[in-house]
Amino acid sequence: MKIKNIFILGVLICATSTILADLVPVITTQPMSQTVNEGDSVTFSVVAEDSSSENTDFSIPLSGSVNLDMIWIEPGTFIMGSPEDELGRQSNEIQHQVTLTKGYWLGKYEVTQAQYEAVMGTNPSSEWFIGADMPVNEVEWDDAKE
Repeated sequence: MKIKNIFILGVLICATSTILADLVPVITTQPMSQTVNEGDSVTFSVVAEDSSSENTDFSIPLSGSVNLDMIWIEPGTFIMGSPEDELGRQSNEIQHQVTLTKGYWLGKYEVTQAQYEAVMGTNPSSEWFIGADMPVNEVEWDDAKE
């Protein structure tokens, strides 16, 4: 089993592969400390190691002092949408069944300003809400795409 790709899209980290229940991704080559300009890329390698147990949470080191905690989301079926009698329900929130056929890794918490800065090299957050452990805000769509 191998991971095909892991890429960072703004504040989103995605793995494009199926990871078996007894494998946990581990970064084997760290990104270099660098400023990333528009159009540049950051490359690092990931392998899946046999943990001989169920998927466990893990952390991706983004810099010497900043990590990104990840949790495993099991595949399964759930109901998406809101009940018709829910207060504040919108007309486009029709309940329907959704099945996820593959599990995936998801960031455990909101992306912090320190995490965003470790990946993107900047902190777009408004001056009233500055703090390394606070969620990043003021992220433009184009910045997330980058």
